Parts: sequence; structure tokens; C-alpha cells
Amino acid sequence: MNIISIIIVNYNGGNYIKQCLISIYKFVEVEFEVIVVDNNSIDNSSFEIEKLLIEKNNFKLIALNENLGFAKANNIGAAASTGNIIHFLNPDTLLNSKQNFAYQIALTEKDENVIYVDSLTDINGIITPSKQVVPLFNNLIRYLVRKKKVYYWYTGASLIMHKAKFFAIGGWPEDYFMYAEDLDLFYRCQIYGATIVEVDTKIVHIGQASSQTTWSNLDRIIRTEKSLKKFILKYSNYFYYFLSRSILLLYQIINEPKKTILLFKIYFRAIRL
Repeated sequence: MNIISIIIVNYNGGNYIKQCLISIYKFVEVEFEVIVVDNNSIDNSSFEIEKLLIEKNNFKLIALNENLGFAKANNIGAAASTGNIIHFLNPDTLLNSKQNFAYQIALTEKDENVIYVDSLTDINGIITPSKQVVPLFNNLIRYLVRKKKVYYWYTGASLIMHKAKFFAIGGWPEDYFMYAEDLDLFYRCQIYGATIVEVDTKIVHIGQASSQTTWSNLDRIIRTEKSLKKFILKYSNYFYYFLSRSILLLYQIINEPKKTILLFKIYFRAIRL
């Protein structure tokens, strides 16, 4: 079917996902369906979601009996979708009327290798750049010497792509429970010939709405580092992991010199993980 399937993974999303859903039904004008996959939330958000949208015939709630992680839950949602275009959307985002422009582009795009990401802002409307260099050693070197064919990845808060392309690359990588799955997905998309286009929609992304209620900052750093290490080792080896992580450390120190001591602590903790 030529519709948009909006897939949202929820875990203790509380009022964030409620406001996200309200924004979808307020602003989206193209034909669409919403699939919420709930990762066994304990904050009653799944109950509130169902109560809010139970009368909608284009809404489906998939309640899981355990927290399977972001990637696996997204894959479950994709398997249940009926549209030919999938929009993977975080629960801590707010759509606006510009989203219809992004949808129209995706629906008229015949090339399945084109993937769209929405531009993101914080709650104050300030743009939060999400484009980053894929942190593999050879790719970092290409970036530093300004060569072509540099691979980039984006924060996976709002990603629109053809369902056929999504399944062709194997879906979201389930070897990460959280963090780095968007890094891996974007990298594989480009390996398989995809082009990433950022659309000027400027949707609001609050960020870490679920994890901040579950983990401390240190927990998030450790989980992020573990996932980053897993990604680099998946496509490289320990030697290149050390080189890649060292380059990232230097880049972080240059951009955030006041955090040098903290960054070194994170670095040495990372290489021991």
C-alpha cells in the first residue's frame, strides 16, 4: 500500500510519547498508520497510549512481555507494517506541518536507495546537528584528508525509507541492545548504495527521554562506549579500534578542551571495556 507506516518504540515514554502521537494526528495529512511497539513499559504509558488512540482505525499497539531493545522492537514494528514507506520515529519527538513535505518527497521517490532524515531541534527551536562521521579508522582518515566517499551517520530519531530497502539490508542490527544501532544501520545502508538526504523539517527532538529515567549519565556513557566498541570490532579489529578511538579522543579534546580530564577518563575506561 502507498502509505506511510510510522513506527515508534516506547519504553516508559510517559507524556513524551503521548505528545508525539498528538502531533502526528494533528499535522500528518497523507495516508498513514501508526504502530507503537511497547518494550514492557512499567510507567503505564502503554495503557495511556491505548486509551488515547483506541478509536483510531490506523493505530496498532504491540505490547511486548519483555524489553527486547530498540532495534528488535523496531524490526517487530516493521514486520507488522502495511505501508511501502516506513518512518522510524522516536517517542520524544514532535512533528509539525512540514512533515507532510518530507512524506510527499518519500512517497514520490521511485529510487529505493534514497533515505530521508528529518532535521532536529531542541525544545527551544535551536538546531541540533545530528550528522556525524562513521568512526571507522579508514573512514576517519578519508574525512581528515577530505577525500570523497566518506560515510556519515545521523541520530536515528526520525528516519524515513522504503520498506523494501529496509528489509534488503537486514533491518535494524539486533546485536546492540541500545546505542550504535543507528550508526550501524546508516553505515550498512550506504554500503548497499543508499544516499542519505536531510529534509528541512525541523522537528523537535527532546532526546534521552526514556534512558534518562532509567540510567545515570555514567551508565549511558558506559553503554554508549560498549556499543561503539562493538560496532568498530564488527567491521574492523582491535588494532583499528584503538586507532579510531584515539582519533575520536583528539577530536573531542579539540572541540571540548574544558572536558579533557573527563574525556581521558572515558577513553581509558572505554579501551578496558
